[in-house]
Amino acid sequence: MKIDTSKTIWNLSPLFKSDDDPEIETRRSEVNNESYKFINKWFKRNDYLEILRKVFCEGEGVYGGLSTEYLDATERYFKVYPQDRRLDYIAYYEGSPVGTTSFLFNDNYAVIIAAATLPEFQKKGIAKSMISKGIEKMSGKTIFLVTETKTVNEDIYKRMGFNTKLIEPVYIKEKI
Repeated sequence: MKIDTSKTIWNLSPLFKSDDDPEIETRRSEVNNESYKFINKWFKRNDYLEILRKVFCEGEGVYGGLSTEYLDATERYFKVYPQDRRLDYIAYYEGSPVGTTSFLFNDNYAVIIAAATLPEFQKKGIAKSMISKGIEKMSGKTIFLVTETKTVNEDIYKRMGFNTKLIEPVYIKEKI
């Protein structure tokens, strides 16, 4: 639900002397500066790449053993996709990244392009929590993802309300 702020009236008299109090602009500037400090601090973080590498390239089981080219391609994709059309979550435990989830989106659709949790932190609800939060933020959009069938991930996504719509083979040409 979108709130129409054009009809909202705010009583700022406890904070400012009048509607044209110069202090309003000073405070607005302070808020902008602090916001950009926060954005700049976290914007270039790439902790998610370390998690993806550990889970998909070095890990064992269904997802382990992928080529590092996968990680390189993912990193390039993240760098070229507009930041205002991405939603990334990184879960930390004692200051270290343990899980990540990334959404790409436009006005109508969103896709979960990465969801990974380090093996020792799996089955604790970390990925589910990040995905659920992302789904909340993507309200009103059709959300899709690609995952393997007959795996634990398929069961997790089904429990979260996703439905299987298309099952097709994936073709990969290995480097020769």
